[in-house]
Amino acid sequence: MRNDDRVRILHMIEATESVEQFAAGRKRGDLDVDKMLLFAILRAIEVVDLSVLSKRAKRINITVPENLLRKIDAFAMKDGDSRSGLLVTAALQYIAQKQRA
Repeated sequence: MRNDDRVRILHMIEATESVEQFAAGRKRGDLDVDKMLLFAILRAIEVVDLSVLSKRAKRINITVPENLLRKIDAFAMKDGDSRSGLLVTAALQYIAQKQRA
């Protein structure tokens, strides 16, 4: 992996962790009344641009227990994300965490 890609991934992970902290204990309606929160989250989302890593997506086939897949889908939908987006974000965080250890 090129060093600039590694730095970019670390920035994305940091931004994702920031969004988790910003959103902790908040509800969707909080974004309507707290503009600073809204813009902080939007800015962090701008940093998480997976397209800079690769312009091509690769379709894969994985096996996941049905109950876990339902949890993934429910969480992704609640979060306004796709199944793929959630899995990619989780994988990036997991990899970064292991590399830091």
